[in-house]
Amino acid sequence: MFVLPRSFLLALRSEGLRLTASLVWTRVFGHEEYLVFVRHLVPPREAVVLPVEIKGAVVHAMREADLEAVARLIPFSLSRMPLAERRASLRCCWPESVVARRGDRIVGAVWYVDSVGPEQPFYPLIEPYVRPPARLTAGVFVAPNENVGAWGLVHVASQRLAHLGVRTTVSAVRSDNKPSMIMARMQHATLTAKVSIHYFFGRRSTRVEPASGRGPI
Repeated sequence: MFVLPRSFLLALRSEGLRLTASLVWTRVFGHEEYLVFVRHLVPPREAVVLPVEIKGAVVHAMREADLEAVARLIPFSLSRMPLAERRASLRCCWPESVVARRGDRIVGAVWYVDSVGPEQPFYPLIEPYVRPPARLTAGVFVAPNENVGAWGLVHVASQRLAHLGVRTTVSAVRSDNKPSMIMARMQHATLTAKVSIHYFFGRRSTRVEPASGRGPI
Protein backbone atom coordinates (compact mmCIF):
# COMPACT_ATOMS: atom_id res chain seq x y z
CA MET A 1 0.00 0.00 0.00
CA PHE A 2 1.21 3.53 -0.79
CA VAL A 3 1.32 5.02 2.69
CA LEU A 4 4.54 3.39 3.87
CA PRO A 5 6.08 5.79 6.41
CA ARG A 6 9.33 6.28 4.47
CA SER A 7 7.51 6.93 1.19
CA PHE A 8 5.07 9.27 2.92
CA LEU A 9 7.86 11.33 4.50
CA LEU A 10 9.74 11.46 1.20
CA ALA A 11 6.60 12.73 -0.52
CA LEU A 12 6.12 15.43 2.09
CA ARG A 13 9.70 16.65 1.69
CA SER A 14 9.71 16.65 -2.11
CA GLU A 15 6.09 17.41 -3.07
CA GLY A 16 4.49 19.20 -0.12
CA LEU A 17 1.36 18.40 1.85
CA ARG A 18 -1.27 19.12 -0.83
CA LEU A 19 0.17 16.88 -3.55
CA THR A 20 1.08 14.20 -1.01
CA ALA A 21 -2.53 14.08 0.19
CA SER A 22 -3.69 13.76 -3.42
CA LEU A 23 -1.26 10.90 -4.08
CA VAL A 24 -2.36 9.08 -0.92
CA TRP A 25 -6.03 9.48 -1.91
CA THR A 26 -5.31 8.08 -5.38
CA ARG A 27 -3.60 5.01 -3.92
CA VAL A 28 -6.52 4.36 -1.55
CA PHE A 29 -9.60 5.12 -3.66
CA GLY A 30 -8.38 6.48 -6.98
CA HIS A 31 -7.59 5.64 -10.56
CA GLU A 32 -4.48 5.85 -12.74
CA GLU A 33 -4.13 5.39 -16.46
CA TYR A 34 -1.03 4.72 -18.57
CA LEU A 35 -0.43 4.60 -22.31
CA VAL A 36 2.18 2.11 -23.53
CA PHE A 37 4.43 3.14 -26.42
CA VAL A 38 6.82 0.92 -28.37
CA ARG A 39 9.73 2.45 -30.26
CA HIS A 40 12.05 0.64 -32.67
CA LEU A 41 15.68 1.75 -32.54
CA VAL A 42 17.85 2.07 -35.61
CA PRO A 43 21.60 1.60 -35.07
CA PRO A 44 23.42 4.88 -35.80
CA ARG A 45 25.78 4.97 -38.78
CA GLU A 46 28.59 6.08 -36.51
CA ALA A 47 29.36 4.79 -33.04
CA VAL A 48 27.94 6.87 -30.20
CA VAL A 49 30.87 8.00 -28.11
CA LEU A 50 30.09 9.49 -24.72
CA PRO A 51 30.45 12.00 -23.23
CA VAL A 52 28.64 14.46 -25.48
CA GLU A 53 27.55 18.02 -24.76
CA ILE A 54 23.97 19.31 -24.87
CA LYS A 55 23.51 23.04 -24.25
CA GLY A 56 26.52 23.22 -22.00
CA ALA A 57 25.72 20.07 -19.99
CA VAL A 58 27.81 16.92 -20.37
CA VAL A 59 25.92 13.66 -20.99
CA HIS A 60 27.84 10.56 -19.97
CA ALA A 61 27.17 6.94 -19.11
CA MET A 62 25.74 6.50 -15.65
CA ARG A 63 28.36 5.37 -13.16
CA GLU A 64 27.92 3.41 -9.98
CA ALA A 65 29.10 6.51 -8.11
CA ASP A 66 26.10 8.42 -9.53
CA LEU A 67 23.44 6.14 -8.03
CA GLU A 68 23.09 7.92 -4.70
CA ALA A 69 22.65 11.36 -6.29
CA VAL A 70 20.24 10.11 -8.96
CA ALA A 71 18.16 8.25 -6.36
CA ARG A 72 17.73 11.48 -4.38
CA LEU A 73 16.96 13.61 -7.43
CA ILE A 74 14.26 11.40 -8.98
CA PRO A 75 10.94 13.27 -8.72
CA PHE A 76 8.42 11.58 -6.46
CA SER A 77 5.96 11.46 -9.37
CA LEU A 78 8.36 9.04 -11.12
CA SER A 79 9.13 6.83 -8.14
CA ARG A 80 7.20 6.49 -4.91
CA MET A 81 9.79 4.13 -3.47
CA PRO A 82 11.91 5.18 -0.48
CA LEU A 83 15.55 6.04 -1.16
CA ALA A 84 16.99 2.63 -0.29
CA GLU A 85 14.68 0.92 -2.79
CA ARG A 86 15.42 3.54 -5.43
CA ARG A 87 19.14 2.85 -5.08
CA ALA A 88 18.57 -0.89 -5.32
CA SER A 89 16.45 -0.44 -8.45
CA LEU A 90 19.05 1.78 -10.13
CA ARG A 91 21.79 -0.68 -9.26
CA CYS A 92 20.10 -3.21 -11.57
CA CYS A 93 20.15 -0.95 -14.63
CA TRP A 94 22.84 1.74 -14.42
CA PRO A 95 25.31 0.32 -17.04
CA GLU A 96 22.95 1.12 -19.96
CA SER A 97 21.71 4.43 -18.57
CA VAL A 98 22.95 8.02 -18.86
CA VAL A 99 23.11 11.19 -16.78
CA ALA A 100 23.53 14.85 -17.70
CA ARG A 101 25.91 16.87 -15.56
CA ARG A 102 26.51 20.60 -15.38
CA GLY A 103 29.71 21.10 -13.47
CA ASP A 104 29.53 18.90 -10.40
CA ARG A 105 25.73 18.77 -10.39
CA ILE A 106 23.58 16.08 -12.03
CA VAL A 107 20.76 17.85 -13.90
CA GLY A 108 19.08 14.94 -15.67
CA ALA A 109 19.03 11.19 -16.14
CA VAL A 110 17.51 8.43 -18.27
CA TRP A 111 17.52 4.84 -17.08
CA TYR A 112 16.28 1.56 -18.53
CA VAL A 113 15.57 -1.92 -17.21
CA ASP A 114 15.77 -5.28 -18.96
CA SER A 115 12.25 -6.37 -18.03
CA VAL A 116 10.13 -6.38 -21.19
CA GLY A 117 8.41 -9.75 -20.88
CA PRO A 118 5.40 -11.80 -19.77
CA GLU A 119 5.60 -10.55 -16.19
CA GLN A 120 4.13 -7.25 -17.39
CA PRO A 121 0.33 -7.17 -17.70
CA PHE A 122 0.46 -5.35 -21.05
CA TYR A 123 3.02 -7.69 -22.66
CA PRO A 124 0.53 -9.85 -24.65
CA LEU A 125 -0.64 -6.69 -26.45
CA ILE A 126 2.80 -5.26 -27.18
CA GLU A 127 4.58 -8.52 -28.00
CA PRO A 128 3.83 -8.36 -31.76
CA TYR A 129 5.58 -4.97 -31.89
CA VAL A 130 8.67 -5.91 -29.87
CA ARG A 131 11.95 -6.67 -31.62
CA PRO A 132 14.32 -8.17 -29.04
CA PRO A 133 16.43 -7.28 -27.28
CA ALA A 134 14.15 -4.71 -25.66
CA ARG A 135 14.35 -2.36 -22.69
CA LEU A 136 11.71 -0.67 -20.54
CA THR A 137 12.18 3.05 -19.97
CA ALA A 138 12.16 3.16 -16.19
CA GLY A 139 12.52 6.92 -15.83
CA VAL A 140 13.45 10.23 -17.42
CA PHE A 141 13.93 13.49 -15.54
CA VAL A 142 15.49 16.88 -16.11
CA ALA A 143 16.02 19.30 -13.22
CA PRO A 144 13.60 22.27 -13.04
CA ASN A 145 14.71 25.31 -15.04
CA GLU A 146 17.43 23.24 -16.72
CA ASN A 147 17.74 23.73 -20.49
CA VAL A 148 19.24 20.34 -21.38
CA GLY A 149 15.81 19.18 -22.53
CA ALA A 150 14.30 15.74 -22.04
CA TRP A 151 14.08 15.12 -25.79
CA GLY A 152 17.81 15.67 -26.36
CA LEU A 153 18.71 13.54 -23.36
CA VAL A 154 16.50 10.65 -24.46
CA HIS A 155 17.80 10.94 -28.02
CA VAL A 156 21.41 10.47 -26.87
CA ALA A 157 20.41 7.67 -24.48
CA SER A 158 18.45 5.75 -27.13
CA GLN A 159 21.22 6.16 -29.72
CA ARG A 160 23.60 4.63 -27.21
CA LEU A 161 21.19 1.74 -26.59
CA ALA A 162 20.93 1.13 -30.33
CA HIS A 163 24.71 1.12 -30.60
CA LEU A 164 24.82 -1.46 -27.78
CA GLY A 165 22.46 -3.71 -29.75
CA VAL A 166 19.06 -2.91 -28.20
CA ARG A 167 16.31 -2.86 -30.83
CA THR A 168 13.18 -1.76 -28.95
CA THR A 169 12.28 0.53 -26.08
CA VAL A 170 8.93 0.39 -24.27
CA SER A 171 7.52 3.32 -22.29
CA ALA A 172 4.47 3.42 -20.00
CA VAL A 173 3.40 7.08 -19.83
CA ARG A 174 0.76 8.48 -17.49
CA SER A 175 -2.23 9.69 -19.49
CA ASP A 176 -1.94 13.18 -17.96
CA ASN A 177 1.75 13.51 -18.90
CA LYS A 178 1.28 15.37 -22.18
CA PRO A 179 4.97 16.34 -22.65
CA SER A 180 6.05 12.69 -22.51
CA MET A 181 3.32 11.65 -24.93
CA ILE A 182 4.37 14.37 -27.37
CA MET A 183 8.00 13.27 -27.02
CA ALA A 184 7.00 9.65 -27.78
CA ARG A 185 5.26 10.82 -30.93
CA MET A 186 8.25 12.94 -31.96
CA GLN A 187 10.40 9.82 -31.68
CA HIS A 188 7.99 7.84 -33.91
CA ALA A 189 6.87 5.50 -31.12
CA THR A 190 3.72 3.45 -31.66
CA LEU A 191 0.86 3.51 -29.14
CA THR A 192 0.03 -0.12 -28.39
CA ALA A 193 -1.91 -0.45 -25.12
CA LYS A 194 -3.80 1.39 -22.38
CA VAL A 195 -3.45 0.31 -18.76
CA SER A 196 -6.09 1.35 -16.20
CA ILE A 197 -5.36 0.82 -12.50
CA HIS A 198 -8.10 1.14 -9.90
CA TYR A 199 -7.55 1.29 -6.13
CA PHE A 200 -10.11 0.53 -3.46
CA PHE A 201 -8.95 0.67 0.15
CA GLY A 202 -5.44 0.09 -1.18
CA ARG A 203 -6.40 -2.98 -3.20
CA ARG A 204 -5.32 -2.75 -6.81
CA SER A 205 -7.04 -4.03 -9.94
CA THR A 206 -5.59 -3.64 -13.43
CA ARG A 207 -7.31 -3.61 -16.81
CA VAL A 208 -5.36 -3.65 -20.08
CA GLU A 209 -6.86 -2.93 -23.47
CA PRO A 210 -5.41 -2.39 -26.96
CA ALA A 211 -4.69 1.05 -28.29
CA SER A 212 -2.97 1.52 -31.58
CA GLY A 213 -1.69 4.09 -34.00
CA ARG A 214 0.85 6.81 -34.70
CA GLY A 215 -1.56 9.69 -35.22
CA PRO A 216 -3.09 12.05 -32.63
CA ILE A 217 -3.92 10.48 -29.27
